[in-house]
Amino acid sequence: MASAIKISLFALGLFFIFGTTCHAMPVQNQDALVTRDGFLGGAGGGGEFLLKIYDDDTSDTGLGTISKGEYISFCLEIQEHIRIGGRYNIAGVDDFAENGGYGGGTDNKDYVSGQTKWLFWNYLYGTDTMVVRNDTHERANDVQRVIWAYEEEVLLSSLGKSAMTLYNHVMDNWGIIAGNVKVLNLTYENGTFAQSQLVAEPAPEPATMLLFGTGLIGLAGIA
Repeated sequence: MASAIKISLFALGLFFIFGTTCHAMPVQNQDALVTRDGFLGGAGGGGEFLLKIYDDDTSDTGLGTISKGEYISFCLEIQEHIRIGGRYNIAGVDDFAENGGYGGGTDNKDYVSGQTKWLFWNYLYGTDTMVVRNDTHERANDVQRVIWAYEEEVLLSSLGKSAMTLYNHVMDNWGIIAGNVKVLNLTYENGTFAQSQLVAEPAPEPATMLLFGTGLIGLAGIA
C-alpha cells in the first residue's frame, strides 16, 4: 500500500512539473534580454519586442546561462524606457505595472485592464482578423497605441484612424481569454524600474491535460 501511495505521489509530481512548464510564464529573478522582433512596430518607442528569458545570473555579471524561452511583448508605461539589447532582471510577474504610471496607479501599482489583456492575448493566439498578428508593422503599432489608450497613458484623441477602429472593436468584443496575460516588471542592475512588459501564454490544450490524467490513472493502476 505504501509503495502504491509513493508511486501515485511521484506521478502527481510529474503531472505538475510537466503541466506547468509546457506553457510556463517567466518567473521572478530570471533575466530578460530585449531584442527586436520581425514585426517590430515603432509607435513612439513602443511596438512589438522579443524577450529572451534566462535563468537567474547569481554572479550579477550578465545573463544567466540557461535559456527559458522567448516571448513577444509590448510596453505598458509610456514614460519609462526599454532598450534593444538591454539586459534586465524580472523583479515581478504581476497583474500590474510596478511604479505606477500616467494611468493613475494605486500604491505605485498600475493594474492592467481587461481590454488590454484581451487585445494582447488575441493578437498572439486569437483568430479575430481585426486583432490577430499579421505581417504588417501597422498592426503592431496600432496594438501598442490601443494598449496605451486603455492604460490611460495616451489620450484617445492621439490615436490614428486605424488604431481608433481597433480600440472600438476591442470595446465591442472583449471578454474572457483562454489563457494568461501578465506583466513583467523589469529592473536595471541598480534596481530602478525599466519599462514594464506584457507577456502571454495560451491555456494548456485539453488533449494534453487528458494525456497527463490518463498517465496518472495508469500508474496508479500498476501500483
